[in-house]
Amino acid sequence: MKDFQIVGASPEMLAKVDDRKVYTHPIAGTRRRGRSAEEDDALAKDLLSDEKERAEHIMLVDLGRNDVNRICDPATVQVESLMHIEKYSHVMHIVSVVSGQLRPEQNQFTAFRSIFPAGTVSGSPKVKAIELIRDLEKTKRGIYAGAVGHFDYSGGMDTCIAIRTMVFKDGCAYLQAGGGIVYDSNQEDEYVETINKMKSSITALERAEDYYFDLQQQESALVGPVAVANGSGGADANAKAPAPVVKTYTNLPTLQSANAIYNLTPAKGTDVTLLIDNYDSFVFNVYQYLCQEGANVVVYRNDQVTLDEIKKLNLKNIVISPGPGHPADSGISLAVIKEFAGKLPILGVCLGEQAMFHLYGGTVTYAGSIVHGKTSTITHDGKGLYADLPQNFSVTRYHSLAGDKATLPDCLEVTSWTADGLVMGVRHKEFTVEGVQCAAAKWSEQDARITRGIVPSSPDVAEAATSRALPAAAAPASDAMDVDQAPNTNGAASTKPTPKETILERIYRQRRLDVAAAQQRPGQSLAQLRQLVAVGAAANPVSFYDRLRNPPHAPAVMAEVKRASPSKGIIDGTANAPLQALEYARAGASVISVLTEPTWFKGDLADLQAVHNVLLTHMGDQRPAVLRKDFVFDEYQILEARLAGADAVLLIVAMLTDAELRQLITITRVLGMEPLVEVNSKDEMARALQLGARVVGINNRNLHTFDVDMATTTTVAQGVPKDVIVCALSGIWGRKDVEPYLAGGVQAVLVGEALMRSSDKRAFVRDLWGLPATHVPASPRPLTFPLVKICGVRTVEHAVRGRARRCRFSSAIIQVPGTKRNQPLVAIARVVRETGIDVVQLHGDELVEYATYLLVPVIKVTRVDTSKPAAVRDGPHHLALLDSAHGGSGQAFDWTVVPSLVAQGEGSPASERLPFLLAGGLNVDNVQRAIAATRPFGVDVSSGIEVGGVKSVELIAQFVDRAKRSEM
Repeated sequence: MKDFQIVGASPEMLAKVDDRKVYTHPIAGTRRRGRSAEEDDALAKDLLSDEKERAEHIMLVDLGRNDVNRICDPATVQVESLMHIEKYSHVMHIVSVVSGQLRPEQNQFTAFRSIFPAGTVSGSPKVKAIELIRDLEKTKRGIYAGAVGHFDYSGGMDTCIAIRTMVFKDGCAYLQAGGGIVYDSNQEDEYVETINKMKSSITALERAEDYYFDLQQQESALVGPVAVANGSGGADANAKAPAPVVKTYTNLPTLQSANAIYNLTPAKGTDVTLLIDNYDSFVFNVYQYLCQEGANVVVYRNDQVTLDEIKKLNLKNIVISPGPGHPADSGISLAVIKEFAGKLPILGVCLGEQAMFHLYGGTVTYAGSIVHGKTSTITHDGKGLYADLPQNFSVTRYHSLAGDKATLPDCLEVTSWTADGLVMGVRHKEFTVEGVQCAAAKWSEQDARITRGIVPSSPDVAEAATSRALPAAAAPASDAMDVDQAPNTNGAASTKPTPKETILERIYRQRRLDVAAAQQRPGQSLAQLRQLVAVGAAANPVSFYDRLRNPPHAPAVMAEVKRASPSKGIIDGTANAPLQALEYARAGASVISVLTEPTWFKGDLADLQAVHNVLLTHMGDQRPAVLRKDFVFDEYQILEARLAGADAVLLIVAMLTDAELRQLITITRVLGMEPLVEVNSKDEMARALQLGARVVGINNRNLHTFDVDMATTTTVAQGVPKDVIVCALSGIWGRKDVEPYLAGGVQAVLVGEALMRSSDKRAFVRDLWGLPATHVPASPRPLTFPLVKICGVRTVEHAVRGRARRCRFSSAIIQVPGTKRNQPLVAIARVVRETGIDVVQLHGDELVEYATYLLVPVIKVTRVDTSKPAAVRDGPHHLALLDSAHGGSGQAFDWTVVPSLVAQGEGSPASERLPFLLAGGLNVDNVQRAIAATRPFGVDVSSGIEVGGVKSVELIAQFVDRAKRSEM
């Protein structure tokens, strides 16, 4: 960056080392400061009682304990202060203090490396979170969220996080602010929080600008350098100071491997506990509990050790740690469980427990909710690890996946569960292998006692625990990870493999259960759905085939609403299907594909119905076609789709016989729709064409394995008749994926995950078409206050002239035939949709709540009558407009009453005025006096710039220029 300056006032310590004691201060949870001491206290109490803020903070405290445990003596690691309030100029935070004493071989550098970056700015688990940040954040952070501090020669260190920090370079100040996002964050609250965090820096800049502006006005010279005499009084001021003594460190630890920072070499012959680190940020909380029980712990990350190296250790027992992702991503963990089950006691925590479930043939899937730092009570069987523990004790949970109880392997038994039946622990029926879903993260006696069960502290307990371990010969014999073990009658595993259920087969089985249950709902039988279609309950369809044949540009885009998938897990669990679909439609999509499968894809038929309704409302018959994307095998599902507004349904050749496929194609067409027939091979393509498919989707993903091969479409599309529309499905992320398909005759592409994750849907679709993104000025014209609004514009020329003079608003009075003021919300919303206007101004007695349900900002007019009490009404509208009691009269009202009307903003401190526009009798002669007297956000003029009832271009120019030169 060459020359630059950094100025900051960070509230958050990152890491400190003093007399070999390490400190870190996790901060999470924010509120603005109150306007009074009473409000300040109330906000602090509210912050401390907020479940979401507490959960987020506990997660960061657990992360801090983990980081300190990596380099400190576990016996010394403690939470010195848990969740106290610290107050700053504009915000207050929840803060805790975690500390520990450095181990002899560690120093301030390894302490910094262990704790950096702060969990506050990275998230947890750190490695996975940082990978996500790299992919999702489009703007580089620079120094923001880094660290500023010092290391001294006595082994000390003091660093803070580089937040509330500005970079000055080439006369510009660069500010960044952010907030940690968790699953249940409120987007608006988080945005307001970032603004509050930035206020101290903005205030400092404003005061600096005022200071230097005053200096310039006074023509004062800046203060020059001052020479200060040293203590001797007679020393030569030009003498050079002695050079500092610099100590060179020659014994820094080698840190090429993450293992090197925390592994101790156990003495030869020492029994050790192996802890497999699955790249989680709570591993060393488990490590601390193990050490407290007397274990000699060796930690290895799941991709930095081999089975041969593990076998050389003098192992006593094994712990598989928590971690992000699916058990299939847990590195050597599965192989370790498989190798040592029946030989050594094994404990799995979170991902470790899921790995056991997965290894023995169960399904690990979405748990139904995401819980990070949240507490739940669990019930257990009182055996094994849970012996002597009370029922319904609280545990801290950090997971979004869990074992599906319906797929529990025969060799495992459920040991603990939540009130809603979620599996929280499993135990092998023959081996000393147990898993717990609750992370040993929150410092509690239950955590320590669970750990004690796998690391017995007395010979008697050790003998009892080991007696359950079978000899090595009884361990699972198969090396293949893709086959289930057929259990013998005694529970031991047989070497004879049985076919493993594929993902498609598993989903198909579940959907059959779902559809059977749906038909049992009151009024929802197959016969009743047929009757609803017969009486015309379904809206008219549009042609799916024509939409794909006639796109705006090639290829036709089928944009998919998809919250999750079996391969990627949650993509966007909070996505609003109709709003997402409307974005897709406005971007140019020909088809909106809606996932309605609930278990793996988190969809619902109600999503499809809402999508259809929104598209019909906004676009009428010109709307995109709507596709039901599901695992369809029955007439009932096609009737559901038609009644919900679908124009097409997906039929998957791989899960249907020819007879079933022929019947479903016929039913779909009878109901006025066209099926998208999905294939994955040349054989399936031949079947689809033989049965008369007109739209064929070639899925690059094999639904049995969920593997993706992008060449599948090109291979399978060869030789397809020209009247058949060929679509490419899955794995498409941009134009480079599309080009070979277009060359091979593909006419449409279906895009799901990539579009869901894209920040600009229109730009993404244009890229698929090979078109440049729509032009956005590199340097938008900055706002200059007050803003100017020209009311009653009737010609394009007047609007263009106003814009050229830096006028921010041009308004037209829309008169709908037969309408007056005080229209119902539905009428106003229709005008907004059909005209594309940017702002609505309401002049009547409309309820302020209208603004909540309109897609554009709302200006609410208040008539100021000095003969009557007046008040600007609070509400969700964006601006107030103060006008004369009789609008359009050309008469100004008494401006001296304005301060009392706008003194108190909506929910804002008393010092902040409500933003407003000033109207009523303004013209080129009085606009500057009006602005000086009232200090408005903007001014509104109509008749004051007219001659003979017609807008004057010259008066527009004069009015805008005088308004912009006004003193506020």
